[in-house]
Amino acid sequence: MVGVVKTTKYHHGDLPRALLEATADLITEQGLGAFSLREVARRAGVSHAAPAHHFRDTTALLTALAVEAFQLLNERMKLTRSIDDPAERLVQVGIVYVVTGRDYPAHLAIIARRDLLDPNDPAYIEWGSRSYFFVEDRVRELAVHHNPSLDVDIATRLLCSAMQGLILLNAQLNHIAERRGQAPADLIEQARAFMHLLVTGFLAPPPADGLERGFGGQLLAAQLPSS
Repeated sequence: MVGVVKTTKYHHGDLPRALLEATADLITEQGLGAFSLREVARRAGVSHAAPAHHFRDTTALLTALAVEAFQLLNERMKLTRSIDDPAERLVQVGIVYVVTGRDYPAHLAIIARRDLLDPNDPAYIEWGSRSYFFVEDRVRELAVHHNPSLDVDIATRLLCSAMQGLILLNAQLNHIAERRGQAPADLIEQARAFMHLLVTGFLAPPPADGLERGFGGQLLAAQLPSS
C-alpha cells in the first residue's frame, strides 16, 4: 500500500516557513538521506526553483532548520528558571532537551550535523551558543550551591552529549531491548533516569587521587592503536 505523503500548504508571503515545515516533515518521515530541495519544493507546492529565492542551497535550508531547533530549545529550557533547586532545575533542563527532540525529531537530528550545515552561519553560531551557555550556566549554578570542585566544562559536555545521544540512539536501544524480550523504554523516563544519574555524579566530589588515575584512563588510551 502506498503511503500518503504529507504536503505543506504554501501561503503567499511565507514561503520560507512552508519550506522549513516541508523539510522537517520529509526528514521525520524518511530520514536525512531522502532530503532534497526538489522534494521539499514539491511538498510545499511550489516550483523546484522557488526555494532558491530564500535558501541558496540545501546547506542553507538545513542550517536554517538547525537555527530554528536551537531557538526552540532556548524557548523551552527557559521554562526551568522557575525551579528553585539547582539540582532539580538541571534535571529538568535535560528532560526538556529530550522532550524537544521527541516533539521535533528532524530539528534535533540536524543540529550537530556540521557536515550538512554551514557552521560559520552567524545565526547558527549565535543560537547554538545560547543553547549551550544556558545549559552551562545551570551546571555552574549546581556547582556553586553543591559541589564547587565540579568541572563545569566537562559536566556540560557530558550532559549535552548524553541527551543528544539518547535522542539519536533511542530507536536502536529499543531494538536491542526488543531482541532481549524486553518492552521498549519510554524516552522521557529514560531521560529522567539519565539526568538523575548524571546529576547525582555531579553532586559527588571526585576521588581523592583523581579520576584518570583512579580508573586508569590514561594507561588504556595509550595502549590503543591509532588510526
